[in-house]
Amino acid sequence: MFVQIEVYHHDFNAEREAREKQHNEILTLRREVAQLYTENRRLQDELDTFNNSQMAEMQRRHGNQGFLNNTLSPTSAAAQGGELDNHAATGNK
Repeated sequence: MFVQIEVYHHDFNAEREAREKQHNEILTLRREVAQLYTENRRLQDELDTFNNSQMAEMQRRHGNQGFLNNTLSPTSAAAQGGELDNHAATGNK
């Protein structure tokens, strides 16, 4: 009977140690995830800052004419193309 109690006691302590170890691993992983999230956010902010400075430099080089200002939507392109075709057909420029 005493041997059986020793076995149960040993198993109980082993399970407790395993749970404590798992709990500590979970805490470590949570801290690591929080650190990675913070680092990811910092890198995203750094990238945004870089992209914004690159865009500002491109705009400065090209006289502040943004890319979107020089593009036409499909409907406005068709309308402009139609106007150009009408001018060409009537001889007006």
